[in-house]
Amino acid sequence: MDTRIFISCVSFIFAAYAASAQPKGGQKPKVLPAQYWQMGSMDTEKVFGAEIWKAYDYLKKYEPKAKTVVAIIDGGAELDHEDLKDVLWVNRDEIPGNGIDDDGNGYVDDVHGWNFAGRKDGTQLETGSLEADREYLVLSEKFEGKDIARLSKKERREYRYFKEEVEPIASIGQAKRNIVGAKAAERYAEQFEKELRATDPDRKAFSGKDLASIMKEDEPDADRVAAYEFFLRKLRSNPLMSWTKLYAQRGGFVQEAEKEYRKRIEVTKISEQERAALGDRLHDGADRKYGNNRLDGKKSSLHGMHVGGIVGAARNNGVGMDGVADVELMFIRLHEGDGDERDKDVAAAIYYAADNGARVINMSFGKRTSPGREMVEKALRYAEKKGILLVHAAGNDGASIEKHHLYPSKHATGKKDLKHWIAVGSIGMSGQPARSSNYGKREVDLFAPGDGVYSTVPGNKYKNLRGTSMAAPVVTGVAALIWNYFPELSAREVKQAILEGVTSRKGEMVTRPGLSGTLEQVDFGELCATGGVLNALGAVKIAEEMHVKKSK
Repeated sequence: MDTRIFISCVSFIFAAYAASAQPKGGQKPKVLPAQYWQMGSMDTEKVFGAEIWKAYDYLKKYEPKAKTVVAIIDGGAELDHEDLKDVLWVNRDEIPGNGIDDDGNGYVDDVHGWNFAGRKDGTQLETGSLEADREYLVLSEKFEGKDIARLSKKERREYRYFKEEVEPIASIGQAKRNIVGAKAAERYAEQFEKELRATDPDRKAFSGKDLASIMKEDEPDADRVAAYEFFLRKLRSNPLMSWTKLYAQRGGFVQEAEKEYRKRIEVTKISEQERAALGDRLHDGADRKYGNNRLDGKKSSLHGMHVGGIVGAARNNGVGMDGVADVELMFIRLHEGDGDERDKDVAAAIYYAADNGARVINMSFGKRTSPGREMVEKALRYAEKKGILLVHAAGNDGASIEKHHLYPSKHATGKKDLKHWIAVGSIGMSGQPARSSNYGKREVDLFAPGDGVYSTVPGNKYKNLRGTSMAAPVVTGVAALIWNYFPELSAREVKQAILEGVTSRKGEMVTRPGLSGTLEQVDFGELCATGGVLNALGAVKIAEEMHVKKSK
């Protein structure tokens, strides 16, 4: 899931919500609450929405011709939710609940989708882990005690991959390094306190800024630097913590760090044991007939339902909220809800969606390392040949993914880039890029509303979540909307309509995304390929022009 595109999605509830302002019968509410801002526009609702209501107004002269099938490859869903139960994709060749694979596709009772994170007996995998941690355990054991100089050419490549791509981002590796920092911190705590007291003997409390003031920029003592960085991480993780309070807690840092290290290893091992018991051949991309038809998950459903609701929660039903488009939602579950999806499962999910009629696949997940990327790339190529549009969330590290790679991506090893791929960054109501959103002029195609979107969650409830995970399904919904009215268009044409129809922000200075707290200003045109923000009305007009040309 998301380096955590799933992980990085932070929930928040707007303080004031006027229930009376909910739209009835699919109409625009009289007063625009924050919950519907992605549908609005700057000139009418004073929010930087995607002009979806305007697109519907423009399309009134047409009758929809189809209901687009959209695959939500994610964490599954509770299928009885009031705003989702009537918009589910239905495999009409399957007889529900008879325990027989009626359509012979290898999946028993796959009426509304499939679960690649479940066992044949109907039980679910429950423990997730990070891909980098899974790789770290295997490779650290493989190279422990080895003479690096005596490794074969192939082993040296694998060792470089371990040291350069896995170890720096694995939470186990970070936890191990944190033990070293904790030991240095316990040694230097008294020294730092003495130095601070020497600067102002009468002062009662010192802050993190005070601590920074006693550090030299070119400090030669590596242990002193390690101690300082350890304390700095502690202070940043809790804005209310002062140096004086942190100093008072000294003494248990090493024990705490060692406990966290052991915990991360244990969780990863449990996750690996659970996955091994699933019964499939984990490294065989051709082995795709595993799992079960249970689409709900204790932890994973919230994210999957929220994404699905943004795309296509029931419109015109007078409850909850409206999705962007009238669609059939095919839910495909592939993870446990906390951790990264596995490449084998991603590939299997893409094949399932492609073989069962999906026209758009929404992928609101991603990770920093992908040992089985060739399996995923092969599946993506297969989907592209089937004419499927692939919409992917750009991720929530607040970084350029031209330097900070995220998988899956449009790039395929030794082959041309995917043509049906759209990568989506996130903006807020004011039009500013979300601080957590990834960006990149060559890697991200456009930005869309995502920094606080209201949608469906378990228990017949609704919630605001934020992240590129929420921005991607707004784009997916607009693609489905276009296909509902102009089903003869190709995936490449729908992508073209979406990208050419953006509201251009080139030349506009905005705050560069980033989680460090800096407020660097940058031209929006440097953040994504189009230099713009999703505009459903603009996309629909371009799609209409294509439709007219094809009709002549």
